[in-house]
Amino acid sequence: MVAQAQLPPGAVTADALRAHVSFLASDALEGRNSPSKGLDIAAEYIASRFRATGLKPMGDDGYFQTADWTRSQVNPEGFVLALESAGKRYDIAYSDVTMDAAPATSLEGVAVVKLSMEEAAIAPDEAIRGKALLIGLPPIDRTVGQRFGALRRRLLKLSPAAAIFIAEGAVPPSRGGATLRSPADTPLLPIVVVRKPELATLTEAKLTLKLAAAIETPARMRNVAGLLEGTDLKDQVLIVSAHYDHLGLAASGKDVVFNGANDNASGVAGVLEVAASLAKLPTRPRRSILFLTFFAEEKGLLGARHYTLHPLVPLSQTIADLNFEQLGRTDSSEGANLDMVNMTGFDFSDVKTALAAAGALTGVRLVKHEKASDQFFGASDNLPFAEKCVVAHTVSVTYAFPDYHQLGDEWQKLDYDNMAKVVRMLGTGALFLADQASRPVYDAENAATANYRACHP
Repeated sequence: MVAQAQLPPGAVTADALRAHVSFLASDALEGRNSPSKGLDIAAEYIASRFRATGLKPMGDDGYFQTADWTRSQVNPEGFVLALESAGKRYDIAYSDVTMDAAPATSLEGVAVVKLSMEEAAIAPDEAIRGKALLIGLPPIDRTVGQRFGALRRRLLKLSPAAAIFIAEGAVPPSRGGATLRSPADTPLLPIVVVRKPELATLTEAKLTLKLAAAIETPARMRNVAGLLEGTDLKDQVLIVSAHYDHLGLAASGKDVVFNGANDNASGVAGVLEVAASLAKLPTRPRRSILFLTFFAEEKGLLGARHYTLHPLVPLSQTIADLNFEQLGRTDSSEGANLDMVNMTGFDFSDVKTALAAAGALTGVRLVKHEKASDQFFGASDNLPFAEKCVVAHTVSVTYAFPDYHQLGDEWQKLDYDNMAKVVRMLGTGALFLADQASRPVYDAENAATANYRACHP
């Protein structure tokens, strides 16, 4: 297989990757927020490259899998938030909060239940349902953000009266207070992050909260999907994916565009170049490969979750998802990451065997980050697939880099020569997975995979 599985000569060039990233991460696309005009332009660009490559359109609208959702926007009119403790009232201005869109709310002097994030994650349902919660929030990083997202999903199901998070360190400023909701979503809930760490010491407190109903508008969201049909096993599909959205625009400043070059225009560029390279092979891979880019990863993996609820190919026929994130920056916070690829959930499945073989052929090492590999398995678009028991991993060059989710994540900072090597390796690995005799499987001896094997007989 290794002897035969070769990308065409000259496949995946630094210049081609630079061209994709510099467009997708340009100021003209205004940070590709979900939803936004910039996101729509990015989707059209991706579809145009799928069209040029000759991929089969797989959506309900050509290359687009459409989703009619609702954009719920915070309404700040009449906002009141106050905490009373030990005879002192703390009035909190709207400018000091980050919040989700919420329903009309009127709470006056309601006693709060104070919890840590860890306690809130495991508290009995009756300790949360209908209660006003005061929860400590550690300084935001990617792992805290992952835990916050999981807790937020639990709260939405249990419907407390309100959840007020007191930030114990810096949190990102509000970027508009908009929430994307599908028709199947649970109702909105008052979830407010207060940027006043001095309030973290409050113990017994009472809450006053007044909110106007969120402003709601229709939002048509789009995943972009194109199929490279296989040969004798074409009914089985390998997904190669990346998210194409980012954070949009900052509220103010000289530079207001969150360009999202490494996160994740780089992953999209990788998807486009792997598709173009494999489409040029004289013999197609045995299995089909579905190239898929997702909306709204940054808002909670929403595009990937939508896909797994409405798959274009049955999930039972989907052998794996190989998801691309952060392929361009080599300046990791831990040092230079050259000629190497990380994989989340490294020991969760035998996908590592195919990728390691591809690395040996292309001179790019597949490595396990001892701390981050398992920790970040739930932080990207592979997770919704894993939760449906599809073998799924995210591959990246860096886990953390200096401009992560900052205005400085711009296309000029990527190492395109190294990125070209990495994408050639990943394209070769995808080819190995599509051609190998057996489907990838989760490791039944690894206790961490139990939930991802639970829906199989």
